[in-house]
Formats: sequence, structure tokens, C-alpha cells
Amino acid sequence: MACFEDQILEYATGNLSEQEADRVRGHIKYCPKCHSYYLGLLKIEADLIAWNVRDSFGDDFDKELIVACEERLEAKEFIHDILKPLLKYFYLALGILAFCALYRYTLFNETAAVFSRIGSSRISLETEAKDLELYLEQRLIGELGEENPNLCTLATLEMALNLPSGEPAEQRIADLKYLLNETADAARKRFFLFNALDGAFLAAEDMFKPKAAAVPAGKPGKQFLLAAEALENKEWDKAAELFKAVTINPSSAEEAKSATFRLAFVLDITGDYAGADRLYALLPDKYQGSVEGLLAPEMRKFAQARRRYSELVEIEAARIKKRKENAATYYIIGNERMLHFDLDAAADAYTRVILKFYGKNKRHSKINLAWCFMRKGDYKSAIDLYGSFRLINLDHRIYGDFGKSLAYARLGDTDRATAALSWEAKREFPGAYKVLAENYFRPQRSY
Repeated sequence: MACFEDQILEYATGNLSEQEADRVRGHIKYCPKCHSYYLGLLKIEADLIAWNVRDSFGDDFDKELIVACEERLEAKEFIHDILKPLLKYFYLALGILAFCALYRYTLFNETAAVFSRIGSSRISLETEAKDLELYLEQRLIGELGEENPNLCTLATLEMALNLPSGEPAEQRIADLKYLLNETADAARKRFFLFNALDGAFLAAEDMFKPKAAAVPAGKPGKQFLLAAEALENKEWDKAAELFKAVTINPSSAEEAKSATFRLAFVLDITGDYAGADRLYALLPDKYQGSVEGLLAPEMRKFAQARRRYSELVEIEAARIKKRKENAATYYIIGNERMLHFDLDAAADAYTRVILKFYGKNKRHSKINLAWCFMRKGDYKSAIDLYGSFRLINLDHRIYGDFGKSLAYARLGDTDRATAALSWEAKREFPGAYKVLAENYFRPQRSY
């Protein structure tokens, strides 16, 4: 090989001794060929160095990326290990919530269907209207005892139970049907997707249900009237004996079914739950198509609520003995007393909640206490309490307006009763507003 090419390669890589390097360096300086060869070697070495640097950076980057991914995976596995045992409980809770929602829908829509049927059925002036009022009162009390009462339903039921008596009975029954249908419509709007299915079931049921024989209407006898008066006065023992006598020797079929229905209610109130269940089960079979036959299964639900509350009161009484009572303690006691129409004891329990505690039980206690005042005839106290609802929220405020309106109507103050029906009440409950404002609170004009 000409010149010093081998030595130049060694020189470029720094492998020559100092003397040899001086000799090659002097040759490169004066030999153009070797000088060009040397520059080529330097360029190749520079490219190798640059490639090595890039390759090193890539290694570092890849290592950092791998480490970051591993850390993310470890964190994910750590979270998964924590949540995995809880995941089955989450799915279980989700399933329970779905079941409860379906159960709530079934009960609510069943009641709406009952309202629809009653609203389209015949209601006699003598007995059926009063039996329907008894059911509506139980329906209202049952709603008052709910954890989250529907104030729209409460307002409509209050309207139905407190229709002023200044109009003819036919007009009051027509208005009662109007309110019941509005309540059924409101219930169905909450579950609009199931309307078609409900309609199909109801149509099929009506198609295959045997037609009931028409029950001849008749005026109730003296014994029935005495029993009805005892029931109105909450003389339970007297009412039970008289209604038993009427069921044995009724003056008409109309009287027999009404006496059976009211006797079942009295037995339920006085704690004879088995006797009440037997009579409630008898009514739909023996008096098919009647108002009492439609209402009996619903009344059994309220009887079950009474029994459940009686059990809860025993638990809360033990809390009181241990001085561990809370707002729920007196709220439960108030509900139980309200279900048994012991209004003084119920009012005392609700007052304790209002004075000593805060939260949702206090709000619910105000609603229930106002109802107790209305039922006891203490309309002025009811007006004061309904007025305090304006400090809570819109639903309570509107419900309070209707409550005040009814209380003023009971006091005979039609002007204030009309003024209490605010534009908010008209917007939210147009049916109830129409019934009261147009039919009962009309201003007396003089021309």
C-alpha cells in the first residue's frame, strides 16, 4: 500500500506512538492523497460518533418510557386490587336499586290504575262516596308517612278530602272524579314509557274479567247510619259492633258491601289485622266491580304499614329508655300515632322533632303536624304552620298555599282562601286550582 495508509488509519484512531505520529503527521501535511484519505477517515469517525450519540439517546428514552409505563401499570393494578373486592358489592347495590325502582314503579302505577278505574266508575251519593273518602284519607296518611312524600299527590288528595260542602253532592262527586283522574295522569306522566303496556294490561283484564251483577242502590238503614256516625266520631268499639250487625242483616246489597268495607277498616285500626285481612280479601270476590272491591287491596297495604310501624315503635321506645332517641324516633312515633288517628299524640311527637332537631325529618314533621291541626279543626294553627313552608322550597311553598287556602275555606273566609292560591299553585296544580277557584271560591258579584 502506497504511502502511509495503514499508519494513517492507526494515526486517525490514536494508536501510534508519539514518534510515529509525528512522522505520519509530517507526511500527511505534504502528501495531498494521504491528506484526503485522512480527512475521509475523520468524517467516518465523526459520523460513527454522531450515530452512537443518537443511539444512546434512544436507549435512554426507551428506558424512561418503559419505566413510566411500568409505574402506570403498577398503579392501575394497585387500584384494581383495592376495588376488585368492592366491585361485586357495587353490582349488588346497583341491582338492589334497580329492583327498588321497579318495585316503587309497580306500587305507584298500581295506585294510579286504581284512581283511573274509580274515576271512570259510578259513585253513588249514599255510601260509595264516603267509602272512597275513607280510602283517600288512608292514601293521604300513607303518603305523609313516606320518606320522600310527593307533594303534588299530597295536594291533590287534600283537595279531594276537603272539598267544601257548599255545592250539591253531584257537583262534589264530579269534582272528586276530576281530581282523581288528574292524580292518575300525574302518576303516569312519571313513567310515560310504560303507558302503552299498562293500557294493554288493563284492556286485557277488562276483556277477560267476568262482568259483575249490578248492585241495586238503596237507602241505608238506621243501624248503618248509627255505625257510620260512630266511625265518624272514632268510637271504634261501637262502630265495630254495629257494622257487624249490619253485615249479618243488611237492608240492601249496597249497605252490605259498605258495612263490610268499613268493618275491615275498624278491625285494622283496633289491631285485629287477621280479621281485617279476611274482609279485605272477601270484598273483591263478592262485590266485583264495586268501588269497595277496587279499594280493598289498596287498603290492605295501609294495614301492612300500620303493622310495620307498630314494630318500629317498640324499637324506638327502647331507644328512649336508653336516652338515645333522635329525630327519627319521634317522627316514627308520630307516624304510628297518625296511622291510628291518635292526633294529639302524633302532634306532640312531631312538635318534639320540630323544636329539638333539624333536617328532613323536621320538614316532614311540619307537613304532618299541619295535617293533624287540620284534622283536629285547629285551622288557625294550620295556617301559621303552612305559612312557614315559604321558607323551605318551591314544592313546600306551593303545598303550603293550598293548605292555607283549605284552612281559610274551613273558617268561612272565602276571600283569603282565594288569595292564598298563588300563581305558582295555579301553574303546578292546575286541576286542583280549577276545582277550588272556579267551583268553590267564586267571587260573589253584584250587578
